[in-house]
Amino acid sequence: GRLEPGDTVYMAEGTYEEAVTLTDSGTADRPIVIRSAEGQEPVILGVTWKLKSASHLVLRDLTFRDCSAALYFGRDASANLVRGASSCSAF
Repeated sequence: GRLEPGDTVYMAEGTYEEAVTLTDSGTADRPIVIRSAEGQEPVILGVTWKLKSASHLVLRDLTFRDCSAALYFGRDASANLVRGASSCSAF
């Protein structure tokens, strides 16, 4: 499914090992938010998330581990916000 402006994706506790490419965009007043669910600690392990032409995305409270690059921003990606994320820590 495609994400629409104003959508929020809540990630549950767990380890996620899938590379993700985001191309969907929100708007300035209705960003797309991808965040941890309340009290949950999702971990993205060993992969890079790519924000290609995506704009107005908010990534919040996610942990990236064991990756060479947690996030890749394409040339056309703009107005994106990463908040409360922990990136590429090695354990």
